[in-house]
Amino acid sequence: MKTSLEKRTQGLDERRKAPLLTPTDLNNAATRDIAASMNGVLADVFALYLKTKNFHWHMSGPHFRDYHLMLDEQADQIFALTDPIAERIRKVGGSTLKSIGHISRTQRVLDNDAEYVEPAGHACRAQRGQQDTFKHTADSPEESRARILRRATT
Repeated sequence: MKTSLEKRTQGLDERRKAPLLTPTDLNNAATRDIAASMNGVLADVFALYLKTKNFHWHMSGPHFRDYHLMLDEQADQIFALTDPIAERIRKVGGSTLKSIGHISRTQRVLDNDAEYVEPAGHACRAQRGQQDTFKHTADSPEESRARILRRATT
């Protein structure tokens, strides 16, 4: 016979293992595909955010203050995209990224671990990362999925 504590623990375990159900009119395949594509976008946005902060933290030169402030503002704007994208993934019934490792496995924006990057390269590389992120969403094989992805990221 199970004690009251064991029953409660079992109930918690069952709820923890239960799938996250979100009502949607999409079929399972569409939900899976859209969530996978959007998680790629979300991972790229996180990677772009960190890349921008890296440039912000390692900025030097005669225009340090201007670039430093510009990159900080840009990083804030990039980070602000993460929640709407993640919420859109959940809205279609998908599951979002769960960890830094998940981001690392999913991202398409390349990391930059260079010790120093020329100031002109900071903005160009960050902008190129943004363009790559949105190019991937436009390459979707299904136009409807691409439209959903574009709407979620604008």
